[in-house]
Amino acid sequence: MAESDDDSQESGSNYIDCCGVCEADEQSKGLYICQACDLTLCSECWETQAAHKPKRKSSTRVEAIVHEKTKLSTIKLVQPAFSSSADESTIEARLAEDADTAWFGEDDTTLFFHDHGRYAELMEAASDSSSTAKQDSMERDLSLSPPYRTPSLVSFVGQTGAGKSTLINLLIKVKESPASGTTQCPVVGVSGKDGELSTSEDVHLYLDPSTFLSEAPILYADCEGLDGGERLPLATTSRQKRGLPELEQGSDDDTPFFRARYHSEHELQWATSQKERTRHYAVSRFYPRLLFTFSDVVIFVHRNQRAIELVVKQLIEWAAAALETTCNQPILPYAIIVLNASEQDINPLLWDVDFATNSLLESLAETVDRTPAFVEHAKLWRDRHKDIQSLKDLILCYYSDVRVIRLPTSKQSNLVLDQGQKLYGEIEDCCRNARKRRLDLRMLLTAGQLQSYLQDAFVHYSQSLKIPFDFVQASFLHNPIPFNFGGSILKLAIAMLKEQKDPDANAIFNKLGNLVASCIMLDAVRHRNIGTANLIFPQYLDYLDEALERFCDEHWPCECLDIPSTVTYRCVNVRIGHDSKGHQDKDGRIFAPGNYKSGFTFEGKRDKLHARVYFRLEYLLHQLASRPGRGESQAGAAAEMHRSNITEFFRKPSNRSRPINLHDHDHSVCWCCLFEAPEHVLSCGHVLCTPCVKAYGRYETRTSVRIHECPFESYTECEPRSIYIMPEMAGIRVLVLDDGGVRGIIQLEILRLIEKELDSKILIKVFFDIIVGKGSGSVIALGLLTNHWTVDDRVANVFRIFKQSFSSRNRRTHPRFKHPTCRYRPKALEQSLRETFTENKTLMEAGVDRRVGTTTKIVIPVVSSGGKQLLFTNYLRRNTANVTHQLYSPEDPKDEMKIWEAARAAMAHPFLFKPLKHAASKQAYSNDERDVNPIMIANSEFQNIWGSSRAKYPDFVLSIGTGLSTSQSASFVGMETPVKPSRPTKLSMLGRNKRNVSPRFDQQCEKMWNDYLGSLGISSATAGKYIRLNIKAFELPAIDDFSSVELLRDMVKAQTDLTEIRKVASRLIAKLFYFETVGEMEKIGSDFFLRGW
Repeated sequence: MAESDDDSQESGSNYIDCCGVCEADEQSKGLYICQACDLTLCSECWETQAAHKPKRKSSTRVEAIVHEKTKLSTIKLVQPAFSSSADESTIEARLAEDADTAWFGEDDTTLFFHDHGRYAELMEAASDSSSTAKQDSMERDLSLSPPYRTPSLVSFVGQTGAGKSTLINLLIKVKESPASGTTQCPVVGVSGKDGELSTSEDVHLYLDPSTFLSEAPILYADCEGLDGGERLPLATTSRQKRGLPELEQGSDDDTPFFRARYHSEHELQWATSQKERTRHYAVSRFYPRLLFTFSDVVIFVHRNQRAIELVVKQLIEWAAAALETTCNQPILPYAIIVLNASEQDINPLLWDVDFATNSLLESLAETVDRTPAFVEHAKLWRDRHKDIQSLKDLILCYYSDVRVIRLPTSKQSNLVLDQGQKLYGEIEDCCRNARKRRLDLRMLLTAGQLQSYLQDAFVHYSQSLKIPFDFVQASFLHNPIPFNFGGSILKLAIAMLKEQKDPDANAIFNKLGNLVASCIMLDAVRHRNIGTANLIFPQYLDYLDEALERFCDEHWPCECLDIPSTVTYRCVNVRIGHDSKGHQDKDGRIFAPGNYKSGFTFEGKRDKLHARVYFRLEYLLHQLASRPGRGESQAGAAAEMHRSNITEFFRKPSNRSRPINLHDHDHSVCWCCLFEAPEHVLSCGHVLCTPCVKAYGRYETRTSVRIHECPFESYTECEPRSIYIMPEMAGIRVLVLDDGGVRGIIQLEILRLIEKELDSKILIKVFFDIIVGKGSGSVIALGLLTNHWTVDDRVANVFRIFKQSFSSRNRRTHPRFKHPTCRYRPKALEQSLRETFTENKTLMEAGVDRRVGTTTKIVIPVVSSGGKQLLFTNYLRRNTANVTHQLYSPEDPKDEMKIWEAARAAMAHPFLFKPLKHAASKQAYSNDERDVNPIMIANSEFQNIWGSSRAKYPDFVLSIGTGLSTSQSASFVGMETPVKPSRPTKLSMLGRNKRNVSPRFDQQCEKMWNDYLGSLGISSATAGKYIRLNIKAFELPAIDDFSSVELLRDMVKAQTDLTEIRKVASRLIAKLFYFETVGEMEKIGSDFFLRGW
């Protein structure tokens, strides 16, 4: 297909758009080309044309070029894929434009690894393009549907000059449509003295236009040439000529703004020697670990037909560098060998993919025992009991399958098109098979999940190239265990597994079965499920099966042991990650072939577990039936029996395991009942749900329960604590704080006026059940929840944070050198937040008033480096598929977000501060420029938390803005240097402009508030429950202009209507009261009576 670099200019020949004889155009008669003669003829003149010129030779090839009738449309479709130029200025322009497609790579010092955000950019582009109706909504997320995207990565690898970029160009060109416009393509290798250099640097990512907007998009990764050595690629020298560092690439003015959110940087901790700091080492040892691990297809491109063994050797060695650096990898990639620029006069059958594959593998079959490189690899696998009879057997140790396809030179456009379409068909088939296999293993990743896994791998391989990356461990972070009874059982089983000295799955579930039965008994009583075990038990079967099946498939490792001498190898792969590689130890070494082995299976244990739980439940219900005769309620009796069971379960050790320390395990589960979300922290540190607090505490008042002892601890280990229980009839009060940087001073002053109206005797947080703060609003919200702060303390502390963070001394001298578009260094911001909110206090501890046992909920919206919209909160709820924003809820309590970290992430606006790198979750978090007014998030959280048991809408909502400009030139951030407007890009021609945040940031906040009010459909009588306070100005100061603080304070004093402030204060006091009914409504005569207080 691709000719040599010397022919690249010739391949771009221009053909005239009319017949060379009668001058008819293409529309009237249709035009055809004879590439051998460089002649354009219409259909009629072709038939009457005299004999063609004698067969001529290519300037660099010995084979003749065939006289062939080729449609002009085919020429126009195929030839642009080969276009190149020797003109230096044109090459420079193309390389500058192609810099936008950079995905990941090392910097010029080879000490840091950079993810440029290209993958996230393409996936968000697809999200924007596919659903314009949701383009301005706040519901877009890379990991959610519609559309439910499961991308496939296709990696192109090969020697420098083999034609990788040309091949990607061809695949893109033949699949472009008028609707998709012009798609970004790689720069084709140039001719001349630079022809032996790699063209592009590192790894670039391109989209397949025909699948881009589908549920299964295909992405092409173009890897730097394998044998480029230490010579800098043309793209690198071109960038250095332009005076740009590695990060400052891109031809579009808006590219840095968009990528700032997704860019990440990691120090290469393993690069300690001179050899490890070379470009060749990165290309041959580092990049394969990333591409081999996540690719569905790997395409090896090769040109030298007489050294065919070389491509197979590279195919194997490239995979060998990565094969044992992952554990529980669900599938191995498919391999496609492309023999590029094949001679014209080969056997015609070799253009068939099946024939070419069989022919090559048969011709090389015996080389497995003759070629030194193959012999070495074959011996390694034979020593591991793998049967290697042929070269294909050896290849299949590294890949799921292998296919071979030949591509001709560019002078055979018909054949180029035909073979290009065959290649695309092979890619589609391989991707389809890979997706099906992943789906069967429940390891098919959505677009957002894949980004999260990639981020984990970037962090992992930047730290070490020797420790394997474990897919199952990564899944704990990105595929949380469901928040239901089955998920709780599974989490408890995993906790027990970690505590066992000698893991025994049967022992785990035998012991677990007794506790599960007790939990079912307790839940049945709480929900008044009347009946015997045979009526109650079937309602819980699905949960048991879910927990057992996931434990068997995803958490119980293969039991295969290999003891060749003094070393014992135990397989660590679980069922879903086993079959791709066989038996693999904790260091990644594949020590034997074979299937997953375990005496503990879902099918074998299911009936036994059902029987154990059923008969134990039957026994407990029988015991319960005899208890009420003692004068206690059935609920009290069930709680007392259950407490005895959980005490025995958690406190009594066994010969195989230590007692489970609940402090070290997931706090997203109420370990007491396994059903509800834990909400209330006891003095001993255990966390209970509201029903368990009511069951094991005593009511002091109608709204306060006193816990004297923890159900898990003895009396002496748990100090008594009073816990507030919100009455069922009490309305929900919501406070919403917009983002605005320094302009958050407006919110502080308005809140000060409200508190002054309340005589400053009651903390304003007491008047709200939930506070949602965005960006700078989150800092103010966290300040409201700090118990010991007075009004003046809060203002002073927030002032100090803003002053230190936005100090001119903290500004970057070259703001775009280290990180795109970030104006300020984050150190001062982080230091001020640590000092203000303490170093180690977690967000889950925020807002807790231990004197009265109340907790004001807080919500802080952020976006992860994977593009996932998350909420940092001090409470838990179910993360269901239809919830737009998922809660950050780590499995390990040690990974919980600190208060200062939550504020730091929220303040990481793309223009101001780089994202927070959170070591525990291996993710970066920043301010999401969506949801500038978080009112819709507040409404969503109200529905998720209280929607099933409360009124349809909150009882009171107060939204406070950060100013509204009446000037038509108001910008997003109001910074001194305005953001340049976006100009059309090649990506925008796919139906998605690189999204700029609305230039009217303040008006967008107002619009979202008005849209919220419109969605409620409320009457004028109830409209007073929804209030927004804000001020107006012709032009607002910059969000980082701390010098404008006094001006903003004066504006609040001058514009605020004190009558409105008094109205808000009065409503807050009024909402403290509610009417709680007692009994049912009665009718006496013609009147109806409802009793209550």
